[in-house]
Amino acid sequence: NNLSLPQKIRVGVILECDSVPLNPPMKRIIRDAVDKLSKSPLIEIVPLTDFPSFQYGWELLHGYFTSDPKNEIMTNLTKSGEKMIKSLIFLVEANNSFKTPKTFEDFYELGEARYQVKRHWLKIINDVNLDIILCPGASHTAPKHDTFGNCPYTGMWNLVDFPSLIIPFGKVDKDIDLDDPSIKYCEGTLQTYDKDVLDGSPGHIQLVYRTLQDENVLKVGEIIDRVLNKS
Repeated sequence: NNLSLPQKIRVGVILECDSVPLNPPMKRIIRDAVDKLSKSPLIEIVPLTDFPSFQYGWELLHGYFTSDPKNEIMTNLTKSGEKMIKSLIFLVEANNSFKTPKTFEDFYELGEARYQVKRHWLKIINDVNLDIILCPGASHTAPKHDTFGNCPYTGMWNLVDFPSLIIPFGKVDKDIDLDDPSIKYCEGTLQTYDKDVLDGSPGHIQLVYRTLQDENVLKVGEIIDRVLNKS
């Protein structure tokens, strides 16, 4: 309740990471959100271009997810008789080229790589004096059930321990969001876009800030949600 914010909130904007391309509706929805925010007297938009690769962040996080040298997780799952869901199979197959840490040296290298990614994000926030970062939460809008695969846009913040918040905004419009065959989707993410199936599917934005600054994310999120969805 005692958190004080500047009169004008500096929002660092990531429209898209080249390593994880967005599908057509998410490209539009993110730009629509930024355009609407830029017209508010409460918001100052700061475009960000030099930031860590979200696909690289996912690769590092995958190392933590799969750090199971004795393969106990899959062994116990197999014993249970429970079948893996379709999206988990997709995720495992898409990431089988990623390195899984097994030795002390592997874990040390993984920890050092994680530290360097976090250091880069902190430098961005400090160098341009940001109050929040805005970016996609996924490369697509809400997909069909059990088709979700890799999640680099949220996984990055798990990796560096930054609090984040998803705010619903916008919807797929099949008359506007036409398919773009030139998009080469990141392996492991949703590979197709069907405008007829996803028409009306909800979009979103994601807000992120430094470790232990959860209150800042919630307070700024309240203001941004009001600008986007209630004005």
